[in-house]
Formats: sequence, structure tokens, C-alpha cells
Amino acid sequence: MIEAIYKIKGQNKPDYYLENNYRQDADGCWIVSSTTYMKHSIKKAEIMVGPIRERKNPISIKDHPENKTSHYLLAQSIFIFQSLIGLAVYGSLI
Repeated sequence: MIEAIYKIKGQNKPDYYLENNYRQDADGCWIVSSTTYMKHSIKKAEIMVGPIRERKNPISIKDHPENKTSHYLLAQSIFIFQSLIGLAVYGSLI
């Protein structure tokens, strides 16, 4: 056991760490959940871009973003875009 090697601060099993939820199933296997992280990420994203609607399809069938000829993003928009991508990437890796 790890307690034999290291001094352990508490004997409680972890249930939350680094915005992830942890629990054990009936067989003793650990389960990691990103539910809390995703809720916090959605709140952060809504602060940056406004309310986010819940949708079944991420984009309309009639929309073709590959044909858009919009201008480049301004510095503030680039920061928001990179932040949103970072939230999504970390959430998908959990």
C-alpha cells in the first residue's frame, strides 16, 4: 500500500480533483467523470460569448462554413477562440 511508503494526509477516498469527479464501482474500479468540468466550462464559455443554446445538431444542413469569406479575427476574438478550443480539447481528453 502507498501508506507504507508515503505520509498520507487523509484516509478518505477522493471524490473530486482538478475539476474531475471520481468514484468506485461495485468491483472497486475507479470511474473518472468530467461532469463538473463540463458544467464549469459551459459557464466560462457563456461569459465569453453569451448564452449557449442546446441543440441536437451543431450546424444547420444548409450552412456551408467552407464557403465563408469572412475577415480574420481581431486579437480579442482570437483569444476567445483559443480559450474555447482549449476548454473543448481538455474536456474531450478526460
